[in-house]
Amino acid sequence: YDQITDLHEEYGELWSPHYNEWRPEKVFQGKVEGDLQVNFITGGTYTERDAIYGYDDDLQRVTYFSRQALEFMYKTNRRPDIIHCHDWATGLVPAMLWDIYEKLGWNNSRVVYTIHNNECQGLCGFGDKLLGLVGMDVKHYLRPDRMQDDTHKNCINMMKGGIVYSNFTTTVSPTYAGELKTASGGRGRQNTIAKNSAKVGGVLNGIDYDSWNPATDDKLAARYGVGDDFYEKYKNKTALREWLGMWDAWRPIISVVTRLTHQ
Repeated sequence: YDQITDLHEEYGELWSPHYNEWRPEKVFQGKVEGDLQVNFITGGTYTERDAIYGYDDDLQRVTYFSRQALEFMYKTNRRPDIIHCHDWATGLVPAMLWDIYEKLGWNNSRVVYTIHNNECQGLCGFGDKLLGLVGMDVKHYLRPDRMQDDTHKNCINMMKGGIVYSNFTTTVSPTYAGELKTASGGRGRQNTIAKNSAKVGGVLNGIDYDSWNPATDDKLAARYGVGDDFYEKYKNKTALREWLGMWDAWRPIISVVTRLTHQ
């Protein structure tokens, strides 16, 4: 809460489908990182947790939230040009949009689906219960051209749903987009990627060279450019050691920005 300012109730009765009932939830609105407006949707026992991931019902939690997000936009007449979904957790959003809300007249939005990590795909062997939670019929989706997993035929694959039902699928680089088409990189999804290759592409992750410029960055202990001596850069290494409480030594420091998985 200390990262959110101007937090207030935005929508008081967001009735959301949950199996054979509709649950009353609320939507709060606040600002983060200064002026970025964010809507926060309550989810009862699904959101009253001590962590974001790592629970036995994670599949149900994200599925319920995905339907809530669409229901909120529908009931408040929000019709974004682009809905941007990420990884397995939001893989059901485009399917819900086309199969549920398009019939209700919401047909002007388009969906971009981004794959950050193809390793985690949202595989579900109890698709009838999972999809039934939000009013979807598993018989409609357990098909090879829809959400049926390419390897485990009795399972729903949420990431495959995102690929099949989205208007365009992006990855975090053109190289990664190519890797997904191979047996090693596709992780069983290479055939799905190949069949939808006309709408799959990579967008290179990058940095803002104005913000991340060691020649002008005032957060560095010492600034340096291409033509400077390495000693200026070494001053930053010394400052980092002091900040982290490390002993002073003539040794390299190696850092990696990556996901924490076996990959």
